Amino acid sequence: MLRQSAHRSLELRIAKRRTAQLLDDPKAREHARLQMAFVLEKSRPDADIEAAAERYIEISSMRPFYRWNPKLASKLTVIDDHYFDALQHKTGGVLAFCHHGQYDNLAAAMARYKLDLHIAVDGFGLSAEAEPFHRQHYRVVGRGAASLVNVDVEPQRLGELVMEGENIVLAPDVPGRTPATIFGRDVLGSFGAALLPFKTGKPLVLLTNELDADGVLVARAHEPLMPADFEKPMDLHLAMLAIFEKAVLDLPEFYERPLTRFDFPADSPDEAKFRIDGPFVV
Repeated sequence: MLRQSAHRSLELRIAKRRTAQLLDDPKAREHARLQMAFVLEKSRPDADIEAAAERYIEISSMRPFYRWNPKLASKLTVIDDHYFDALQHKTGGVLAFCHHGQYDNLAAAMARYKLDLHIAVDGFGLSAEAEPFHRQHYRVVGRGAASLVNVDVEPQRLGELVMEGENIVLAPDVPGRTPATIFGRDVLGSFGAALLPFKTGKPLVLLTNELDADGVLVARAHEPLMPADFEKPMDLHLAMLAIFEKAVLDLPEFYERPLTRFDFPADSPDEAKFRIDGPFVV
């Protein structure tokens, strides 16, 4: 136990040293500025983007520390967890999240609710070619989950699981082909988190992140969105995005790499404006 504590202390010091290095790195600061400008420039024009970029660097530098020490982040408090009742009767449902806060620890944090979550993932992080950081991310994501479903190999499995009475986990903020507007920008994203519940008639429960009165990161479950209350799946999709958009705008620095979360339409000026040559520094 003492050795483990010392190891974590060393990792924490390394993370803080990394933060200082990135704050002194002009390329890192520019990448962080672009990430935050994408979120805030049009949706919150009065926001201090430079200050948000600094906070974004600080949060991003700590993310690997928690990813390699997941037990420190897996005791996440969930506000309004009674909304999980919609997913606890073995009738099937969809839990949606966005890549905000300590999202990769959500399955472990919710294991106590016995929701038997099947989490949709892409195949790269499960492959032998994935870097250690990506493989660790998928290990953390899988803690407390019933299974990881590789949507590159068996996308139809998600619908099958829901119809079998299982709960699946999807994120709408991944690149796709469905047009939408978020943060005041036209983007292309995934439609599955809305289309699947709409087609099956199953409840859609959203989970967001926020800070409590003591400045501690907590999760919040939202009242289930019922497909029967929406005329079209796009209406459900936009209602979901609006809830996630508000959560991100309240804590933009906790949004992990916003520029990787959506594609841009071919004629969008944002495609060139936010293009980063080479890998992201942050």
